[in-house]
Amino acid sequence: MCSLRRCVPVLVAISLAACSTNDGISRGDRVDKGPIVFSEFGPGAVEYWKSWGYLVGMPPMGQDIHAVSVTPDGELIISGGDASQVDVWSLLNEERLMTLKRHISDVNSLAVTPDGQHVVSGSADNTIRVWDLETGEQVRALSGHSGDVLSVAIGTDGERLVSGGADSSVRMWSLSAGELALTLWGHTGAVSSVAMSPSGLYVVSGSEDGTVRVWNAYTGATVRTLVGHTGPVHSVIVDVTEYHVVSGSADSTIRLWRLSTGHHLGSLREHNGAVRCLAESAGGQFIVSGSDDATLKIWQMPSGRYIHTLEGHGAPVRSVALDRSGEFAVSGSLDASVRVWGALR
Repeated sequence: MCSLRRCVPVLVAISLAACSTNDGISRGDRVDKGPIVFSEFGPGAVEYWKSWGYLVGMPPMGQDIHAVSVTPDGELIISGGDASQVDVWSLLNEERLMTLKRHISDVNSLAVTPDGQHVVSGSADNTIRVWDLETGEQVRALSGHSGDVLSVAIGTDGERLVSGGADSSVRMWSLSAGELALTLWGHTGAVSSVAMSPSGLYVVSGSEDGTVRVWNAYTGATVRTLVGHTGPVHSVIVDVTEYHVVSGSADSTIRLWRLSTGHHLGSLREHNGAVRCLAESAGGQFIVSGSDDATLKIWQMPSGRYIHTLEGHGAPVRSVALDRSGEFAVSGSLDASVRVWGALR
């Protein structure tokens, strides 16, 4: 098998148009836009995000999609779902490059290492697997959860991995050693989502018990418990400044919390179904949420202002990821599709 970095052209200035525009471009046409110079901190940031729409879909998946991720260079999209496999796609060519098969049940979560060399998958077969994105080979398998692995996240150091499971535990692992470092107990329901703060000081988890917990990433001690949602918590993220924790819930709300105090700062209420997934733009000025109402919504941070709705999926959206450049987002749905979204220019 050839190296992906040799086989895949670098995506630098090509975008995929997905709907008719005023200049006659139609769905599926490729447009050379030149280098992206957009800054999300600039005066046109809100207008930029308001211009977003459906660009292109990957070929038929053949499975409901539970998880998507994007490599840091924006070249590869990775998806997993109920076919028990991880698929690696070229965004530029819209084709599958390889399929990673070792899991024996649904793939629930994916995370790519900061260097883009590996992807980690969490599965309903109770295992976590680490894959080499150059060769497609499995590097290691991690066992420890006594139930489905529902969420995985990797620290910015590329060394620490955190996982959440149906066994109500949060577990921390050394990626290089392939060893369990800590097991964090405290939730009374399945842990649906985990995140690590950019500094690596904190782990945040969301649970079916309706709470969000903040943990010391080195000692495993509970720092604080955030209570307010009236349903299971399906998704959590920590913003790049470590000021906010953001959580999405089956109660159809997104809640903003202050990490340092646990104070509830506000609730965002535009979705008409459970909020299943959240992703933050690289600069932290916007978040994107996906819901059982089959839509994605864009929000300005830290105000929580609603900006725009992305429509196109025909079933609940289970996963969303944003690339580092701010040029596109990827979503996966129970309609068995992976869609790419970005500015329609």
